[in-house]
Amino acid sequence: MREMVLKTDMLNMQVYNLLKKEILQHRIPQGERLVDSQLADRFGISRTPVRDAIFMLVREGLVENKGKRGFYVLEVGARDIDELYDIRVILETQGVRQVVEKCMKADPDGCREKILEIRKNTNEYVGEDCIKADEYFHDSLIRLLGNRRIDRIFADIRNQMRVFLQMTSQIDERVQNGVWYHNQILDAVLAMDADRAEQLMRDHIEKGRREAHEDAL
Repeated sequence: MREMVLKTDMLNMQVYNLLKKEILQHRIPQGERLVDSQLADRFGISRTPVRDAIFMLVREGLVENKGKRGFYVLEVGARDIDELYDIRVILETQGVRQVVEKCMKADPDGCREKILEIRKNTNEYVGEDCIKADEYFHDSLIRLLGNRRIDRIFADIRNQMRVFLQMTSQIDERVQNGVWYHNQILDAVLAMDADRAEQLMRDHIEKGRREAHEDAL
């Protein structure tokens, strides 16, 4: 019985990971309806693991449950963009302040070493994928807080934002501007200047909000 449960859980996760990947890579477009019977036929499996996977995606915010109308991939509009960026402003401005006021003060040498590692890896990732570099930078700063619940909330927000991030976010001017903000924020953290770190983070996120609205249009 236990082996059957484990196999079912593994199948659920496989379907979940596959659907999530296709949504984030825009192979399943925004607003498309997810029909469990069609997906089950496509994967050659029963409908149960497909439905379980869809409900997991609903909990993450990547899929919307519209009741009798069915399940649809999140379709992001101007209001959605603003709501996501509003949450980011609250989490990340206060997050970077806490990195300075708590982490740097509690363990200056250890925190400094992690900050330098974030700088090095972020700048290296830019050459491969600027979205990956940006996610790594923001994720790494949040993780310095050591708060698992904030980590999960932030991961959900990031997943939802990936739905509307476009390749136009990788145009050179934006990339260089992002690199500048990242390095300036890290410099402020290393200098233990909480006010400057918070303001730079706010400016950086608000610029991202404006660009997201431009891309959506």
